[in-house]
Amino acid sequence: MLRVHLRAEDLARVRFATAPAPILETVMMLLELRNRPHPRGRGPHDWRPRARSAISSSARPLVQLVAHQHHALYLDVLTDDAEQAFQVVRDTATSVHAENLARIEQTATVPIPAWLRRYADGDAAVLDVLDDALRAFHATCLAPQWSSVTARFHDDIGHRMNTLGTHGLAAMINALSPDLCLTGSTLTARYPWDRDVHLHGHGLVLMPSAFWTGHPRITWDPLDQSRFVLVYPARPNDRTTGLFPGKGDALAALVGATRAAVLRALAQPSTTGEVAGHVGISVSSASEHTTALRNAGLVTSHRLGRAVHHHLTQLGFSVLMRR
Repeated sequence: MLRVHLRAEDLARVRFATAPAPILETVMMLLELRNRPHPRGRGPHDWRPRARSAISSSARPLVQLVAHQHHALYLDVLTDDAEQAFQVVRDTATSVHAENLARIEQTATVPIPAWLRRYADGDAAVLDVLDDALRAFHATCLAPQWSSVTARFHDDIGHRMNTLGTHGLAAMINALSPDLCLTGSTLTARYPWDRDVHLHGHGLVLMPSAFWTGHPRITWDPLDQSRFVLVYPARPNDRTTGLFPGKGDALAALVGATRAAVLRALAQPSTTGEVAGHVGISVSSASEHTTALRNAGLVTSHRLGRAVHHHLTQLGFSVLMRR
């Protein structure tokens, strides 16, 4: 059982991540493959065959990051910039990996691979191998679909924000997963082992994962270990077959795929540059799309310093929720 203890200031600082994280999603993909390698009802857009193919070639060392089905040697790098994330993985202190490896040993039913021990010790040759494997896996599995992953991320947050506005924080958190329950100031969840987490006023970041379908998992940002992050499965999308958008995307059919992605990205208020980064388009293109959405009454914009900030209007939220 997981128990997250929140003070009043923690409850006031519950917020969503601003973008999906490629390295964290990689770990979630690996755990998902280990836990549910052949789920029922897979559609033509299922990501598993491509992921297994990538792992069987140059990304093979990634398999050993998942010591067993309950735990992985987390690479919980939360930046949405892939190149920066690869560098953070290389620079993470060995003490962090050693602590993580010790947790794996407490629950592992099989011996820890020597490769993982060398990695936790900071062996330069092993770090090179892992860096190559991460880059190969990212290029094959994540990068080609990243705009769809980002769209689903923002689609989920838009839905949660609607619940928050209508029913409040506790109802929104409890709806993230059937395994979660916020009662008073304690958040409990099903977990592979007993774990108590005290946030000490730093709040909690909520991170939907496009790939993970299991119970919520809690981790922290290696660049700021006081920043705890709760990873939960992004909600199923009735408009998609498998993970990625299919022919049933009514919003994309109405306004176009890119403009639909921009609208979904704005479920979290963003600047023009942030929208461009989230959707994977140029800043000038993002500006054109936000202007069109503003003219349609779906978005409102205001300048703050040198940046233009965009927010969905109530009509924009309604379109996003009812598409």
